[in-house]
Amino acid sequence: MCHSSGNLRNRSTLLRCSFALLLSLAPLSGCQDPPQIIVQERPRTEPANEPFDVVSWRNSRDHIMVAMAVRGEFAWFFKLTAPAEGIEKVREQFDAWLATVEFERDEQQEAEVPDWENPQGWFNTRGEGGQYAVVRIPSDPAPLSLSVMRLPVTTKESRYVTMNVNRWLRQLGLRPFEDRQVEELQQKRSLKVGTAKYFELSGRLQKPPAWRVAASRSRTMQSKEIRFDMPDGWEAGRMNAMRKLSLVKKSADEEDALPTAIVVTAFPASGMMGDTLANVKRWAGEAGIREDDEQLLKLATDRTIGGLDGQYVRLVAEQPDEEASEAEGETEQSKNQNAVIAAMVQRRGQMWFFKLNGPRQAVIDSEAEFEDFLNSFEFRESE
Repeated sequence: MCHSSGNLRNRSTLLRCSFALLLSLAPLSGCQDPPQIIVQERPRTEPANEPFDVVSWRNSRDHIMVAMAVRGEFAWFFKLTAPAEGIEKVREQFDAWLATVEFERDEQQEAEVPDWENPQGWFNTRGEGGQYAVVRIPSDPAPLSLSVMRLPVTTKESRYVTMNVNRWLRQLGLRPFEDRQVEELQQKRSLKVGTAKYFELSGRLQKPPAWRVAASRSRTMQSKEIRFDMPDGWEAGRMNAMRKLSLVKKSADEEDALPTAIVVTAFPASGMMGDTLANVKRWAGEAGIREDDEQLLKLATDRTIGGLDGQYVRLVAEQPDEEASEAEGETEQSKNQNAVIAAMVQRRGQMWFFKLNGPRQAVIDSEAEFEDFLNSFEFRESE
């Protein structure tokens, strides 16, 4: 009984499975329509990626160009940092400058020191932090600085070169190189006598350079002590320990023309610094104006600067009659004559001086910009 009952159950199960299989296969047979592929278009949820801008990326890089000349126990470095935009012109100027470099014996220092010739507009300043000198190069949006430095050679030359290259690579946020890679990177540049090892590296300077800061800042400038609006067409100028601010404006007409400058200084309001007549006489001498004390004092008028009462003086000599001048030298001298427009105000025991000076006509043309600068000038309370 049990055996036959089991066979019946197995046959029943087999029949059910066979029937289910037939049902599943039924749609695949006969005159059924073939399956169709339906394509639907839907709006994109994210914007397409912009194409990579190679030019913008390249122009966002910073360049370090260095020429290295080993002279006995010392190495001289001529280092110029610059933005990538316009680097071809800067490189050409740097190469031309290097071609003027020569070394001469300095008996006072008992060592060889470099000498060079600057093109029009370039000027030397005293070095800081161990630098021998710094050459200032006019550029937009900020001047460039060419550093001249001497360091002792502390190891064999090939290793010494690699150490310095890796130091510059770190400044650009790049990984260090091996000796072999540095050797492949090395080029040569001609000096007036001999050659120098030359390296050019590009990356992103870890300390924001002046041109990047200048390009991103607003027209309103400020420091811990002062706030002012930068006049259009002006740029940061040469600074020293006595200056609170220095701005320069290059002539658009003549490349070799002297720059017009706005300089702000502050000194203790005592002695001659606090004497109006003494200050006016000093500026009159710079402008070539010779008047008696009474006439000079009349030139000083009242002027408010930064909310404080001060004085304003305009020292611009009258233009001589060039047609009446018989000497060619006198006519040329009149064109290059200096002029000074200055203001002064006393604040917290100090005399603050604001001076616009330069070639006569350039000062006249810049007077309105100087007035706007003075009107925007503020003293900050958090000094």
